[in-house]
Amino acid sequence: MNFRLIFLLFGLGFGTLAAQSTSIQFTQEDGSVQTMEERMAAEQTKGAALVVLLDGQVVLQENWGWRDAENQLPVDNQTLFQVGGMSQPVAQFAIMRLVSDGVLNLDTDINEYLSSWKLPTNKITSARPVTIRDLLLQRRGFKFPYKPDGFAAGATLPTHLQLLNGDGPAKNPPVVLKKDINKSGDNSFAPVLILQQILMDYYQQPFETIAQEQVFAPLQMNSSFYASELTADQKGMLAVGYGPDKQRLADDYKRYPELAASGLYTTAHDYALFIQALLDATAGRDNRFLSQELAQEALAPSNNDDAMLVNRNDTNLFWGGATKGYYTQFEADAVDHRWVVVAFMNDHINWSFNGALRWEGINYAKAQMATGQEAESTQSGKR
Repeated sequence: MNFRLIFLLFGLGFGTLAAQSTSIQFTQEDGSVQTMEERMAAEQTKGAALVVLLDGQVVLQENWGWRDAENQLPVDNQTLFQVGGMSQPVAQFAIMRLVSDGVLNLDTDINEYLSSWKLPTNKITSARPVTIRDLLLQRRGFKFPYKPDGFAAGATLPTHLQLLNGDGPAKNPPVVLKKDINKSGDNSFAPVLILQQILMDYYQQPFETIAQEQVFAPLQMNSSFYASELTADQKGMLAVGYGPDKQRLADDYKRYPELAASGLYTTAHDYALFIQALLDATAGRDNRFLSQELAQEALAPSNNDDAMLVNRNDTNLFWGGATKGYYTQFEADAVDHRWVVVAFMNDHINWSFNGALRWEGINYAKAQMATGQEAESTQSGKR
């Protein structure tokens, strides 16, 4: 899934937000207005969640529909979604924390940091070693003809080393560098698999523990975790996945052992907190995790407008995730670092609807900014 293309196509606008209302509505081509509930019924979307932060504060948090339609369990603020590719920036943030602490260097051969596994050497890597910067920018031509499609309940799941080596029961080929291309855009899962191994070799802990201690706890993302199989309590808060046929997945959700690549479960609010932390570091408001200089470097456009942590264009940061039964996106202000919008759905790759919802969240944030500026201007005039 090419999220860059999706955001270019669907970041142009899908209607306007109803004035003085927190109820999301969509203006149709004929001028009629469609409510969120009507749009969900038309799209056969079971559940959705939207969070908008402005200057670090929640200004809009709404949930619609069902996390489990068959049992009439509604989506609420604690509902967990499987976020697919949106797992990657969180893992990469953990790497950048080690760079910020001087433990890792962006431009050192990654094999110096790997002990349990090494990237196979060949003429390409001998001529120019692969670095953490290469991995974060997904450049160097890691052509990985495989996108995680999940495992069924009860299936034997591969270990992380089996994923890297392409050994059964892994479905993917081994991670090697066969062709050197100094540009990004491969949309490959191979680089983040290597980054996960670097973290595990450094901390000597399971990746799930590393993420909890280095990201989730410090950022107070209390409802977030990486997992390939959920506990009974976690399943109780999960938005069940609904497939391309709009039917409930046979096992409720697919299992993704590629944790850093696709294994994050989180709420819309928790993910907004994560993006807010990136904005705060970039703006120099919070240097506890990343220095302002490093945060600005990590979020600066490079190589086809990629940044090291997420995608970006001239004005906004963005990323998306698509596992079977789910589609999730976020977008944030890369200029003034003021707003964050996160939109989650348990609807299989419904990028047009999710993009429309995300855009309405952006409209809402900008409307709140304009209202605040107008109020400030009015108060100034009274003095």
